Amino acid sequence: MTIEKKLLGTSPSGGATDVAKVFSVDVWDNEGSSATITSGLDSTDSDVMIWAKQRDGTGDHYLADTVRGITKYIKPNSYSAESTSSGVFASTSSTGYTTGDVLGGSTQSYVGWQFKTQKKFFDVVTYTGNGVAGRTVSHNLGSVPGMMIVRNLAQGYSWQVYHRSMANTDRIELDNGGAKSTGATTYWNSTTPTSSVFTLGTQNQVNEDGDSFVAYLFADNSSEDAEDQMIKCGSYTGNNAVIGPVVNLGW
Repeated sequence: MTIEKKLLGTSPSGGATDVAKVFSVDVWDNEGSSATITSGLDSTDSDVMIWAKQRDGTGDHYLADTVRGITKYIKPNSYSAESTSSGVFASTSSTGYTTGDVLGGSTQSYVGWQFKTQKKFFDVVTYTGNGVAGRTVSHNLGSVPGMMIVRNLAQGYSWQVYHRSMANTDRIELDNGGAKSTGATTYWNSTTPTSSVFTLGTQNQVNEDGDSFVAYLFADNSSEDAEDQMIKCGSYTGNNAVIGPVVNLGW
């Protein structure tokens, strides 16, 4: 088995917002029944989310988190319900995580993105729907989310995405190539999220009564001082040219 570290980053000051302490991208090849990934992120002192994908084929995406339980996975490219198997993600540790044979038991190549929960960076929230318009869900992001990805964990539901570059009556679907939906007032209840809660409408894909949901919240540090910036959520307009638009992150 080989593991290659693909990304490590630090804040301009090298201080508390050291990206390498909360985010890692790792690639691996394996011929055994599992793979141990030394990402350098400690999963024992806060929760993590891991998203993995085969690099050299058309295999599914797999996503799990320690809030729901690391062996409970969902597929970001699929309508499939939440499933449980240690064959995908088997465990987490103070130095990384271990996969099962689905993501480590072949000669194929894989990539994994690991996010650690931290204020003004990333948060994982679970909740049970109630079907009531204006329902609020608390979060611990400590800032206004720049993007939210919400999934009804039952069979047959799409991944709903809120983004700060769209109106609070818009939404897109992570697993669907269609255009954004406008006037979608029953998703976010026409309400912009705050630094402590996000608001839901009656749509069953985000608030079906009695169903279980997970929400992944990403911060946006665009308004922070330079030394505190480590994640931004923005947009750009394409130009249909060989050399595309230049997106300046300021880093």
